[in-house]
Amino acid sequence: MVENLISVIIPVYNIKIDYLESCIDSILQQTYRRFEIIIVDDGSSSQCMKELDSIKKQDDRIFVYHKKNEGVSEARNFGLRHSKGEYIVYADGDDVLTPYYFESGIKRLKENGADIAIGKVISTTSRSISDFKPSVKIKESLLEKEDLIAIFERMEQEASVDKDHIFLFGASQGGLISAMAAEEYKEKIAGMILLYPALCIADNWRERFASEDDIPKELDFWGMQLGDVFFKSMRTFETFKVLGHFSSPVLILHGIQDEIVPIEYSVKAVKQYPNAKLEQFANEPHGFTEDGNRRMEAMMLYFIHECMESK
Repeated sequence: MVENLISVIIPVYNIKIDYLESCIDSILQQTYRRFEIIIVDDGSSSQCMKELDSIKKQDDRIFVYHKKNEGVSEARNFGLRHSKGEYIVYADGDDVLTPYYFESGIKRLKENGADIAIGKVISTTSRSISDFKPSVKIKESLLEKEDLIAIFERMEQEASVDKDHIFLFGASQGGLISAMAAEEYKEKIAGMILLYPALCIADNWRERFASEDDIPKELDFWGMQLGDVFFKSMRTFETFKVLGHFSSPVLILHGIQDEIVPIEYSVKAVKQYPNAKLEQFANEPHGFTEDGNRRMEAMMLYFIHECMESK
């Protein structure tokens, strides 16, 4: 069993493939990213089998099993036997899940110490996922953290990965996301390297939008479509309450001339982390110059080597 992983079990029998595609699309767009999709083909036609195998290629978290026809109950039990998740979700091939279905369910299970979560069913004639999701791309920090954690957990399963020497590396907002993920996996990450981490994001947006009434439904920012979910999540995010508990070595590299993220945020972070070092780059902006990148690469390699030698 993989902790915090959701196994979504979908039994199918000669299903209309566009229905199943809508179902899979709604799962792939969940805000909670740690899941696997188990499609159990209960003796469908050869054409349906081919279409199911094609769907499997969309994402490496999709698994398709073909078996003889024994009915939907046995198909679900078959999927359960092949699942690896701590949590199980049963879906039908013509279902469409709202984007926060997994996230809300996990939250309520943990808040109430419950074993089962039951949600609503909404009847609709639409098969378009756009009718069930926000109209703009949600660039939400919590969602990006889930993506990084999902990748981390996948890499842990690779035989070629040295599990004792996994390092996180992030720049700008990626630095914030890496720092957030490190707090959840303190014991599994050997060290972390942050380049000009955007620890100011929550403060910046709180300053720009003084109240929730000021928040727009969407905003184009540096070519990204940001939705109101992102801004609302940032209003309650307290950066230095969430971060700073990761005890393995941390190296922060920050340009003194950074006009986007004031270096004072990195200075504060170094004081908060129990084992952190800040290298201040003179005359370097947000996003290093070629010379700055060469210096960064050398420091990064030395830092990793030093961490590995000390283990």
